[in-house]
Amino acid sequence: LRESEERQRFLLTLGDAIRREPSAERKIEIAAGLLGRRLNASRVLWGEYDWQQKVAHIFNGWLADGAQPFPAVMKLDDYD
Repeated sequence: LRESEERQRFLLTLGDAIRREPSAERKIEIAAGLLGRRLNASRVLWGEYDWQQKVAHIFNGWLADGAQPFPAVMKLDDYD
């Protein structure tokens, strides 16, 4: 029950934070930061996959302090 309440609180915080923002890019930045901190992640990235070229184009994200960024274009074969 406690976990469910914490998840619900997080989702409300997320919804409130991004609802105020007119810019889609800013919404992504806010969501990435909140999600990254919630999951204790080193990075949260948004990108588009190009399956024919076997690459991902990273267009936004969040990095924890000290985390190294991924390249803007990632070869999918280089990652599991």
